[in-house]
Amino acid sequence: MGPILLCDDGSDGAARAVQGAAELLREREAIALHVWQSLSTGALAAAGAGVMALPPELDEQLQAGAQRSAEQAAERARTAGFDAAPLAVEAAGPVWQVIVETARAREASVIVLGARGLSGLQHALLGSVSETVARHADRPVLVLHPPAG
Repeated sequence: MGPILLCDDGSDGAARAVQGAAELLREREAIALHVWQSLSTGALAAAGAGVMALPPELDEQLQAGAQRSAEQAAERARTAGFDAAPLAVEAAGPVWQVIVETARAREASVIVLGARGLSGLQHALLGSVSETVARHADRPVLVLHPPAG
């Protein structure tokens, strides 16, 4: 059986998802995935800011920060009972696609994500990574929602 892919963006929802998954899947091998986007290929470039030359140091700092975030996510997962290793991956496209491709490449048995609890206009504008992952993944997806209220 493959590792559990714990998707962690550093949010409270991701931390709750790790805790919830630990109750169900404790003491399993896991990968704590943190997906990041460079400024040169991310939202700023898509918005037209790519016209300006951005210093390469910015992307290097983002990459280093993403690695730290992945290491922190792995530590949270270990505290919850997983045998977790960190993994920071740069997204050249949509975040959901990186998650699905990473799960496939690492032969993950399940993908675990936290839901942000967006509703109404926020959900319509921002979409849902967890919903899109669940729609496109070729393996089980466990989405843990925030508590009601």
